[in-house]
Amino acid sequence: MLSKARSQIISLETTPYYHCMARCVRRAFLCGEDPLTGQNFDHRKQWLIDHFKFLSSVFAIDICAYAVMSNHYHLVLYINNEKSQQWTELEIAQHWKQVFKAGSVLVDRYLQQQKKRKKTSINLFIYFKLMDVLLFLLFFFWMSFFFFLMAHVQT
Repeated sequence: MLSKARSQIISLETTPYYHCMARCVRRAFLCGEDPLTGQNFDHRKQWLIDHFKFLSSVFAIDICAYAVMSNHYHLVLYINNEKSQQWTELEIAQHWKQVFKAGSVLVDRYLQQQKKRKKTSINLFIYFKLMDVLLFLLFFFWMSFFFFLMAHVQT
């Protein structure tokens, strides 16, 4: 567990670059061949790379470098604050919905309210900006859990 909230750790004033990594545990394989079972998980590598690129295209986060290995991956990310500052509140909500096709209650409410009135809440704007970064980072933690489950389902 982290001793500090991620919102306190990520500081664009300090650096816009972050090294993120996620790994599988309990002998689970992310990709490559499992020497014990003989199962090959190489198909996952391209799937991960495609998802990294998709998320980078949706959010204001650029991928500087990545490495996908048999049980973990590394990413060097650049949070593109200039790019995100150019987005309107409506564009932020649309970016969010690209990842969550069904949308969330908050985004749906926001989009409905946006159509009804032109005045928007600055708090909601800040919320979406922060979620931009946090969602991208949460994805990597989720991926570790997903591949852990996949390894146990297949065994």
